[in-house]
Amino acid sequence: MTTLISFLGKGQDGRGYRDANYHFPDGELASNQKYIGLALADKYQPSKIVLLGTAGSMWDVFLEQISSGLEEEWVELSDSVKEQSVTKDQLQPFEQFLSQRLSAEVHCILIPFAKDTLEQMNILSVLSDSLDDGESIILDVTHGFRHLPMLALVAARF
Repeated sequence: MTTLISFLGKGQDGRGYRDANYHFPDGELASNQKYIGLALADKYQPSKIVLLGTAGSMWDVFLEQISSGLEEEWVELSDSVKEQSVTKDQLQPFEQFLSQRLSAEVHCILIPFAKDTLEQMNILSVLSDSLDDGESIILDVTHGFRHLPMLALVAARF
């Protein structure tokens, strides 16, 4: 089984991520993508996707492109992003939507900022609980606070 682990950040100046072109090692190009995690999911078709972000990460910008039918939930989520108060319950409908859209088991997981050892250990525990022995892992360190993907790298090596 292959699992994609991807971090969601805040983007630049609260405006979200800009469109970018991503070049894969085989020469394939993913054009005009705001979030590489979706391009990676489309390219590699993982069985499981673990999206990690804080209560202030831009879940709303990430999901606005793909959340048709969840407009009311999206507005509530967007308001919570501004207040940095996103909850697991708010992410649940999008988790289900993404699982269907991406044909994978999707987990949207809230994590702390990792400001101290306890919060860092919490993130390592979340990652450990999300993975099974023998899984192949695609670790996307493109977005999110720069120190969070480094914690994920430690967890993946463990």
